[in-house]
Amino acid sequence: MTPTQAMAAKIPMLTKETKTCSVMAWGYNPFITEKSPYHGAMYAVIESVTKLVCAGASYKSAYLTFQEYFESLGSDPKRWGKPFAALLGAYSAQMGFGLPSIGGKDSMSGTFEDIDVPPTLVSFAVDIAHENEVITPEFKAAGNKLVWLQIPTDEYDVPAYEKVMELYGNFTKDVHAGKVAAAYALDRHGIAAAVSKMAFGNMFGFEFADGITKREMYAPLVGSFVIECAGDAPVAAKLLGTVTCNGEFALAGEKVATADLVSAWTAKLEGVFPTDAVSPTGGNKVALFPERNTKAPAIKVAKPKVLIPVFPGTNCEYDSARAVADAGAQHCIFTLTHGKNFFPFPIPLVDEVLPGRTSKRDLAGELIMRAQFGDQPLAWPILGPAENIRAFQNGQMRNRVE
Repeated sequence: MTPTQAMAAKIPMLTKETKTCSVMAWGYNPFITEKSPYHGAMYAVIESVTKLVCAGASYKSAYLTFQEYFESLGSDPKRWGKPFAALLGAYSAQMGFGLPSIGGKDSMSGTFEDIDVPPTLVSFAVDIAHENEVITPEFKAAGNKLVWLQIPTDEYDVPAYEKVMELYGNFTKDVHAGKVAAAYALDRHGIAAAVSKMAFGNMFGFEFADGITKREMYAPLVGSFVIECAGDAPVAAKLLGTVTCNGEFALAGEKVATADLVSAWTAKLEGVFPTDAVSPTGGNKVALFPERNTKAPAIKVAKPKVLIPVFPGTNCEYDSARAVADAGAQHCIFTLTHGKNFFPFPIPLVDEVLPGRTSKRDLAGELIMRAQFGDQPLAWPILGPAENIRAFQNGQMRNRVE
């Protein structure tokens, strides 16, 4: 139940295994950006990089990309000043970290009548890491200490980037050394929300240490992060408390059950996205098969033949091929469209809508016929764009596959 702050996925390989992962995180706070587009964009970059670091990746080799969305500008200088300030803020963070932003997308059409979108610059940070270096944010064990590492800022809330990078670099070394059990990058909700979400995953409790102020608990300390220590805590860290197994949060003599906190957290959208399924009444009737079928196939080693068609917009054909091969079947990846979406078999339905986009020869059908006499596959549908799959299932192609 602990929400993840970054995506990590192993790099797909055709025939080999890899332990290299791509890691991606994002950052954006509309409430800060609405007040100061400069600070909002700057901290969007910082938040995305911090989440990346808290997932186990290194900031040093990260790349950035931005998604920008602003109100219609017209000829009002104040409106033009918002994207300009945001870009300056993002640029200052890029220069501070020494990280480039590659590509991105922007729109200046966020106005409907008298309603404007808030100034928006979402930062995405991307890096690679070893799978053994990736960590997750949920609490791991009772008795572990939780500490807080805060980034230094000046009187204008601009980070001291040299010190921030030193802090991030030392943290990454601790992750690689196995000293970090979990980490959570602070966002606009502050320490209280971060600690709660870290506990929800495994329903741990937490006992807060003395001396933590209310402002520290709820301030939007973007760029700072909390660490569940599996060893000695960093020297510069402030102790937040201890993970417990009693399922309670304790602070200044008051206690709240972790389950009650989860209920309060999930209740807001429970009516829209229910987390508990309602059991059907009357039960399900399942047919019983009391007699065992003792018949066995004449061929003792099954070798199914699998065709993996690739449609425009679909993916995972390599992953599907590996799964098929691991299961002992044969396969063939066959791209069903080329260039401007040409279909390699005659389909009257497509001809009516897109004249000249289908071949006169049934190329796909010929492949299927050859597969029946060789080592190539029969059929493996991959879900994707509905119109292309429907075309694949139509007419002669469908008959041959069946």
